[in-house]
Amino acid sequence: MSVAERFTNIPEIDVQQGLKTVAGNEMIYLRLLGKIEPLLEKSLGNLRSIDFEAVDLQLVSFEAHSIKGAMYNLGIMPIGDIAKELELAAKNGDARSIVEQLPLFIERSEEFSARLKAALQ
Repeated sequence: MSVAERFTNIPEIDVQQGLKTVAGNEMIYLRLLGKIEPLLEKSLGNLRSIDFEAVDLQLVSFEAHSIKGAMYNLGIMPIGDIAKELELAAKNGDARSIVEQLPLFIERSEEFSARLKAALQ
């Protein structure tokens, strides 16, 4: 089974885009995908701790930037796009947008992570 076939049930992953990052090397791509779930879990744990009354803009910016970079490098554009929006909101001091977007981002990221973990087993 090809890498593309393996992830057809995960619409967030553009395998062809992700493979470009690793010059088409499927083994490296699979290894990097395997590192996404722990990265997401750590970052989402930090984001879940956000106090919506006093949003830590630096924390949101840092975690969103980390997630965005990893997702874009591996062709996981939808999650990367939301992370980008959160990063920009944090950099612009827009706590209101963060409070509005963060719960959906966490939910979508958790769902994605669970499907990825299942596909990698």
